Amino acid sequence: MPVYNVEKYINDAIDSVLRQTFRDFELLVINDGSTDDSIEIVTSFQRNDDRINIVHQQNLGLSSARNTGIRNAKGEYIYFLDSDDYIEHDTLERALKIFSVNDIQILFFRANAFLDGAQGPRESESIQLNKYYGRDYLEEKEYAANDYHRLVSQRNNFVASACLYITRYKVIEDNDLLFEEGIIYEDELYTRQLLLSASKVFFSKASFYHRRVRVNSITTSVVSEINLVSLITVAEKLLELGKKYQNSQLEIDAERVCNRALSLCMVDNNFSNRQNLIKLVFRAKLFCKFKTYRRRIFIVRFPFLRKVYRFVLRWRQPKNPFNEN
Repeated sequence: MPVYNVEKYINDAIDSVLRQTFRDFELLVINDGSTDDSIEIVTSFQRNDDRINIVHQQNLGLSSARNTGIRNAKGEYIYFLDSDDYIEHDTLERALKIFSVNDIQILFFRANAFLDGAQGPRESESIQLNKYYGRDYLEEKEYAANDYHRLVSQRNNFVASACLYITRYKVIEDNDLLFEEGIIYEDELYTRQLLLSASKVFFSKASFYHRRVRVNSITTSVVSEINLVSLITVAEKLLELGKKYQNSQLEIDAERVCNRALSLCMVDNNFSNRQNLIKLVFRAKLFCKFKTYRRRIFIVRFPFLRKVYRFVLRWRQPKNPFNEN
């Protein structure tokens, strides 16, 4: 459980873990440089329950905190719980039963999204999230990892959240899997890397997880430069993975992530470092890969950049495989 300035919510998160009907676990709390009373609250729980282990680090972000958790984990299974959410009291017991009767490496499950306080205008967001998390078209059963990835990706419904699955630790350990640090949307990359390393998974229709929809969380805050940089980073790495494993679905996933990045360029005009971000888009490998979206960004929203791009094309003509007017 990575923790950074969540004093308002941490009680619910930790209480949901300590109340589990399955009792034999370790709760690793990674203090990612909190400056509020979050860790004081965790410490008060720790005094009464020795299953809690607190690891302190400077503020390096969610990916780094999760990686610290991976490096310190000792159990047979590993689960990532966000510190502003909570899980059902029988989550671990029911999950272990599924693992015990199925030869699987990963268990995927559903979530229930709920509003944090009186946030009427965000109600539609929680409804959409629940539909997205539901994956109603999937049967509750065991899947080959590749089949699961193909089924959800073909519907553009790859639920990447690390909080919505439990993994055998050996899969992570044997494949040296860590979250990409310095970005957000890291789950979009990590979960797919995990699937590539697994053979069989199980999808459960149980909604073990309760996700709090709040204004100031990482995923619901105002769009900034890090959103664009992160999406391009994820898209490029997915494209590389697709080529490495000859997995065409991963290349399609990369294209979709690329589209999200270019959409941010089109609709958000508040980037403080806009010129450097435009250069970043130009340099991205998949910018030359997916020409449909090149047309979209230049013709529809940035006609003035089209002139610059045409100049770049002429200048790089011998190296560029496309010849657009």
